[in-house]
Amino acid sequence: MPDLRPFLLTLLVILAGTAAAHRVNLFAWPEGGEIVIESGFSGGSKARGAVITVTAPEGGPAVVTGKTDESGTWRFTPPAELVKAGKGALLTVDAGEEHRNT
Repeated sequence: MPDLRPFLLTLLVILAGTAAAHRVNLFAWPEGGEIVIESGFSGGSKARGAVITVTAPEGGPAVVTGKTDESGTWRFTPPAELVKAGKGALLTVDAGEEHRNT
């Protein structure tokens, strides 16, 4: 299993430096060989069916995309090219109606 620590550290730094738009929140953490993403609104409801986009930190096309489930959660395995680059990833949640966070 590849060492995800450099990837995750950069991911956390990127997430910590961003602000929420219209108060949709985005949390991410490692679990096994995957990244778990949870999204919800400031009032406590989960962001169900929100689109999650994963790109390289410098931008560019989406590397991975998915949608949150009924519990506002989505999991993905980081692509080898992102892990090898060691620069982390940029995560964006789009919950509709301008509810967006990076």
